[in-house]
Amino acid sequence: MNKKILYLILFILFNLSIYSNDLFENLNNGEYACYYDFRQKNPYYVQYLYLKKFGESENVLWVRSINLNKYNGKKLGVGDHIMYQVFLIEKAGIIDIKGHKVLDYGLDDSPETYQHVIDFLNQINFYKKRMNKNDGEYEDYWPEYKRTYLHKLNKYLPLSRLESTRLKDNNSKLYFIDRGGIFKKNEDLNKFYDFLPVAKNIINARKIDYKIPQVNLFEVKLNDFSFNLDGNWSKTDDSNTASYILKINNETLARTSIEKLGSLNDINSKYIELSNFARYYILTENSYKMLHSLNIEEKEDGILIRYLLVENDLLFQGQKRFEVRGNDLYIHSFLVNEQILRNNIIYFENLSKNKNLKFFK
Repeated sequence: MNKKILYLILFILFNLSIYSNDLFENLNNGEYACYYDFRQKNPYYVQYLYLKKFGESENVLWVRSINLNKYNGKKLGVGDHIMYQVFLIEKAGIIDIKGHKVLDYGLDDSPETYQHVIDFLNQINFYKKRMNKNDGEYEDYWPEYKRTYLHKLNKYLPLSRLESTRLKDNNSKLYFIDRGGIFKKNEDLNKFYDFLPVAKNIINARKIDYKIPQVNLFEVKLNDFSFNLDGNWSKTDDSNTASYILKINNETLARTSIEKLGSLNDINSKYIELSNFARYYILTENSYKMLHSLNIEEKEDGILIRYLLVENDLLFQGQKRFEVRGNDLYIHSFLVNEQILRNNIIYFENLSKNKNLKFFK
């Protein structure tokens, strides 16, 4: 064992006693998050998956580290990544780490991956101390390095709710979230292996230049709401959610839906408050939302969440509006291809003038 790894193991053992024994109580089984890490010489794509129970073990963490200097943006090869399954065992306020490598692609034990485990514990601990405060940036001073970091927290994000980290005197993000969510079923866990960093030059590489024609309007009724669309939109066959889509060359480039989610009293009795439910709803969709783009507005009549999403290597702008009417909760969803929106901004602005389509406002 080399000295660097030995030092990190000693570092781990020394620091574990600072964590409380209820560190994981606010985590859902199956929560995951993926981050870009540019803090060291080698940049990494770091992935975390937390399981309350896996087999006979409790508090299991899967950690995968992908070396971005070696990853070619298409598929993982020898030496590109390493993955550990870690058991976080709490005893009298001390967390004992035991783990083993579950994916070995020619890498020696990686000090960086050990450090990513410690990062996870530090991030969870940092959030727990501030979980009753407002979202925003919080200082974190490291005297041994004489540096002050700013960690931006967002209560709608998975695991530690960490959105990004930067130095106090520098706006460049050293560490920021890419995607995340919650797996509701064990059979979905294998999808975790498929989450790979997407090269920026791939997203929107395919250009879409299309002008939506002006056609006649017609009235649409979806779950007690009425509004106008035009002949460019068609109703979907999905019986679970009433929705309309806009297709161009047989490809769906915009869609809108309104779904009744149930009684507000029932939702509040389970989730305590609407924001907890909205967070769970957003994260369990498991689409490729670029979580660093989340923009949240909490209002008296509901919550509006805006975000960017990637589908088929195309960038979309999305919105979800959780609206309270009487004692019922509805969700209005709207998604549009970013290029189509940019080329047809007046068309979509006119659509949003509908009293029940409050999008992009």
